[in-house]
Amino acid sequence: MNIAILMFFVCALLAVAGAVVLILAHEPIHSALALVLVMMALAVLYLLLGAPFIAAVQVIVYAGAVMVLFTFVVMLLNADREERTLGSHAARIVGLDPDKFTILIAASFAAVVAARLRNLPVAVGVALRFVRLFFGSVARLTQSGK
Repeated sequence: MNIAILMFFVCALLAVAGAVVLILAHEPIHSALALVLVMMALAVLYLLLGAPFIAAVQVIVYAGAVMVLFTFVVMLLNADREERTLGSHAARIVGLDPDKFTILIAASFAAVVAARLRNLPVAVGVALRFVRLFFGSVARLTQSGK
């Protein structure tokens, strides 16, 4: 296996794992550190795609400056552990338990997406363009390493 492909998969896995930790972390500072991990993994992916300027901007601006400001605000506000509640206030207003309310919102979103997908030529064109861009960049990545 090519080293560039291996680095791509490792950085992609790190970015996804960091995003999951970002969402599931109870401490805000842990979320901030997970976001830094995601930003660094994305910077390496930009380097693999041949965009060193974007990678440098990603590290300097986002992982550096923005995350320092975010961490400063977290420390300034003395944010503690996330407080867990028994459910959503909006779900209680509607009169549903949180699980049924979540299913209702997800079903509504799926209905809207399905209604928009009825315009298939536009949706298929956008999806095909995305697939072509994605696989074209992966193909360039694999050919540049050979």
